[in-house]
Formats: sequence, C-alpha cells, structure tokens
Amino acid sequence: MGGGYQGALLARDVYEEKEDLEAQARKKDLWSGLGRTIGTLAALGITGGTAAPWVTAAWAGGLTAAGGAAGSAWAGDIEKGDFFKGERKELRKRLDPWGEENIVGGISAGVTAGIGQKIKMAKDVSTAQSLLGEGATVEELAKVGKEVESGYKGLDYAGSTIGKTKVGQWLVGGVGPEPLTLNPDVEQFYDPQAESLFKSKFTPEQRPETPLGRDIPLTIGQQSVEPGVEQLSQSKLNMIKRVKQYMKDDWAPDHTIDMDVWKMIRRERI
Repeated sequence: MGGGYQGALLARDVYEEKEDLEAQARKKDLWSGLGRTIGTLAALGITGGTAAPWVTAAWAGGLTAAGGAAGSAWAGDIEKGDFFKGERKELRKRLDPWGEENIVGGISAGVTAGIGQKIKMAKDVSTAQSLLGEGATVEELAKVGKEVESGYKGLDYAGSTIGKTKVGQWLVGGVGPEPLTLNPDVEQFYDPQAESLFKSKFTPEQRPETPLGRDIPLTIGQQSVEPGVEQLSQSKLNMIKRVKQYMKDDWAPDHTIDMDVWKMIRRERI
C-alpha cells in the first residue's frame, strides 16, 4: 500500500514537472519568435532602397538573430529539474539565445533579404536599360547596367524608411533624398493690377486655378506664364526636381519616381 502511495506521488511530480517544462518551452519559443520578427523589421527600416544586397543580407540576418536572442533571454532559462534531463538539454540547444532556432532564423532572414535586394537591383537595371530605347547597343546596355549596380552600395540609411523621417534625417545631419517641397525656382507673387486685369478678362468659372488658388499670373524662373496658358503643376515641378536630384546622385529610379518625368529628362525634353 505504501508503494502505491509513493508511486502516485512520483507520478504527480513527473506530471507537474512536465507541465512546467512545456510552459517554459512555449514561453521561450514565443518570445524568440517575436524578437526575430522585431529584428527583421528593424533591419528593413534602416536599410534603404539602394543598399548593397550583401549589406541588406548582413543586417537582416544579424538583427533577426540578435532579436531572437534578446527575446529568448528575456523569457528566462529552461530550469533544471529531476526529470526529463534529455528533453531539457535538447530544448536548450534549440531555444537558448544563440540556439539553433535563432541562428537558422537569422541565416534564413539574411538570405531572403539579400535575394530580394538583388531582384530589386535587377529590376532597376532593366528599367534603366529600357529607357535607352530599342536602338541601344550591347555596350550601352552594359554601361547603364553597371551604372545602376554601382549605385547599390553601403547601408543607404538616408534612403531607408527610418532615414526618411525627420528624426532619421536629423540623426544623419539632413543627409538623404530631398523632401518634396516647393520648388525654389518657382516664385508666386500678388499684383493687384494683374488681378484686376485678370478678373476683367475671365468669369469666375473660366479662371484657371493656380497652386495657391489665386487668380493671378505665375513666374516660373524668368518665364512669365499668363492665366489660361497650360502650365506645370506644383507636384510635377516637385517631381522634376526630385528626378534631377536622383540623377545627380546617380540613384536608380524607385517606386516614388514618375517614370514619364524620368524619361523626359533623359531625353532632354525639359
């Protein structure tokens, strides 16, 4: 009878320790996975559109593994116990801060990010080459391809999601793609006489809108644009400025660029 009682107590202890071990493993797995996700997102946030593929891969892999390690460490250790020693050893090997899951997760994230950046670079090369037209020679296509690829270097923090924010630009001293602001070459002015003359020529329904909604002429550079004459919108002027800045810095066009404007500038139409 005593042996039966002792056996029941032993079975209870084994069951409770098994429950505790499973809870510890679930906690470490959960927080490691969350840490890896945060690390991956952080890497995506600080690597810009023209970062080199190997740099993108290195940051994604490193921060993913580091995030997983931090999450695992925060979740605590797989505690010692009287039972399941083999299972505990295997769980530590897999779930500890620098265990298999975080290492493999970091490598996987790095490879995926690097391949994705390589594909993006290839698309930018293809887009740039298409601007040359059907008559482009093999040498011209190769030259353009090398020019685009040469723009993919470093971390490109200034062109990253975080780097484009006001805080991010402040951290790097304002370095990065110039924000879309009013073109300094565009001067808007108010002339009472011009406004009076303009109103005498057009009814309110006939008056074209200006960027500020005023019924007055504009001066673009040194060229006067009279009311009723087709003119570039402010957004188009901003895009022209942005494209010229990209070309000046040898940056490849990205999803923020109007390719029609890019093509016009390449063909020296504006």
